[in-house]
Amino acid sequence: MALRHQRQLAPAARRRAGSEQQCELAQRIGHPASLLARLTPAYRQSWLERLRRDDAHRARREIIAFKAQLDGITADAGAS
Repeated sequence: MALRHQRQLAPAARRRAGSEQQCELAQRIGHPASLLARLTPAYRQSWLERLRRDDAHRARREIIAFKAQLDGITADAGAS
């Protein structure tokens, strides 16, 4: 690192990580982005949209359940 800082050594070549879509999908499913590079962009986009939609539905269900839980707690407190 010192040689690079002193500009006596060229910066290390970095591999391109892939598209933002590819990286997000890889992170969500736990597979390397390089593996997903073999898939078509349309297929990756479809898969990513499905995962996002499923996450949104899950989040809505959790919010509804949490609100119901809070309503139950406040109803119990009001009855005491």
